[in-house]
Amino acid sequence: MLELRNLIQLADISTYRSELMGWSIFWIMILHFGFYSIVPLGFVAQYGYAGVEIFMFVSGFGLYFSLDKNPSLLIFYRRRLLRIFPTYYIIGLLTSFLIFHDTVFQYLFRYTTIGFWLKDGLFADWFVPSILLLYLLAPFFKVMGAKGQGVLSMILLVVSYLLVESSDVIDTDHYFLLYRVPAFLFGMICAHWLQQGRNMTWYYMTMLACIPLFVCLYPQFHQVYRYKYFSVMFMMPVFVCFFILVSKYIKILNPLMRRMGEASLEIYLTQGLFFYLIIHQIVVRSDVASFSFLIVSILSACLLHNALQRKPLYYFPSLIAYVFIGVCMWYAFKWQPLLAPSPTKKPFDLSYCNDDTLRIAMYGDSWVGMHPNQLLVDTEELSRPFTFHTCGIGGLKSGEVYELMFSRPQLLQKGQDYCVVIAGINDASANVGVGYYCNNYQHIIEHLISCHIRPIVVEIPDVNLKYVYGKKPIKDLLCDSYRAFLTASSLYDVEDYRRSLHTYLEQTGLINHVIYIGKELWNPNGYRDKSLYLDDNIHLNNAGYRKLDSCIVEKIKQEL
Repeated sequence: MLELRNLIQLADISTYRSELMGWSIFWIMILHFGFYSIVPLGFVAQYGYAGVEIFMFVSGFGLYFSLDKNPSLLIFYRRRLLRIFPTYYIIGLLTSFLIFHDTVFQYLFRYTTIGFWLKDGLFADWFVPSILLLYLLAPFFKVMGAKGQGVLSMILLVVSYLLVESSDVIDTDHYFLLYRVPAFLFGMICAHWLQQGRNMTWYYMTMLACIPLFVCLYPQFHQVYRYKYFSVMFMMPVFVCFFILVSKYIKILNPLMRRMGEASLEIYLTQGLFFYLIIHQIVVRSDVASFSFLIVSILSACLLHNALQRKPLYYFPSLIAYVFIGVCMWYAFKWQPLLAPSPTKKPFDLSYCNDDTLRIAMYGDSWVGMHPNQLLVDTEELSRPFTFHTCGIGGLKSGEVYELMFSRPQLLQKGQDYCVVIAGINDASANVGVGYYCNNYQHIIEHLISCHIRPIVVEIPDVNLKYVYGKKPIKDLLCDSYRAFLTASSLYDVEDYRRSLHTYLEQTGLINHVIYIGKELWNPNGYRDKSLYLDDNIHLNNAGYRKLDSCIVEKIKQEL
């Protein structure tokens, strides 16, 4: 116990206060940005909500001494409000008008935090209203602490009990406040112990008492949304000790964590902007997006923090940083409706012909639109009479091909036996994302199956999109790159879409309900086989269509 007391002192909480806040906000961000998918970081990231407990603990600890430094409560409250509201209002402008589309009145109502305390009121987040309430109550907690830490300990136990008893009747956001109160109170208790010259004995006793509670609660409740947060709360003393040890004995990261801790409020609110994009699926979660959001949040928030400290050197850079974030978010919201899969539609009525004629339709993009009005094969190859009709428009993406089946349903309503679907080149060129592409293809296939039509899926061959679209102006290239970033897709990468569709069809079992024509069956070399393509390296010539049609007919013959 003597060695343990020498390892960490209560004074270390004050010494490494900024570092503790830096580690806590970093832990929160790697949870919010989805780093739990990265091994081995993911194991740590999935418990990132415990970073809030550390932040509350350090806040309670710091406020205890801050109350002694301020000559009056008025000055104490004034400093707390000036620390929070300028940052809250500035970042709130982006959140309110880009995300919530608030009026000026709604913006003021939301960011005064009044809405958080009203039923069905408008509010931006739970954290700032909660910390303001704890700031308001801090003097009361300190007075109670002066009468003995046992009183605060009783408050801690009562709040914990009420937490368990009332967790089913309060909403989630207020629950997040309620179960974090014990961490705040424990921070004030530790400050009281330090002021009284106590050592770490009581801290370790509290920690040892909390560990069994975690061991008992977590295995039973870790899959229950609210209780998993509550159970991990009992590990907070352990986490604080761990990060103090890291800060005290592995100092290489201290400068970074200290700066992050000083700007923790700005970082928390800034990362909340990007977290909103992720949870509402405006941005597809990816490792590149996660790292980008992490870095941009830290850099821009540190600039803003320095600017708010009245350092003129940082005024313009911080303005540029948040204008950049605002423009990026505006484009993300602008494109989001265009990147959403088409809604499923009801099948339409069909007519059927009882004859020996084989009916084949083809829907798709410009590859279908430029296809001759007949199959370029010998009529004897099918050994049956057949009809062939096409319906294709240049520039259509997979979702628009699905819509085309309903806006021009005449071909399908005649009772087709097979329908060839060719789509994907425009999806890749527009960087709409493999999720959009695969979901729309699923709609197409399921619609054809419901119409008792056998789908024939033609895999995208290699086409030289980069040769064509890589010549765009810089502005357009930047927009395409950003759209690829939002959708977690590679820029103009046909192979990514091709591979993802095949994997998706296998995972959903749809591969067993379609005729799948891979590029190896008729066009393994793609645009590099100049005999099959026009000069644009994207569209087929008659020789290319003849080879494709022969492959389609051969697949149909195998089924007949």
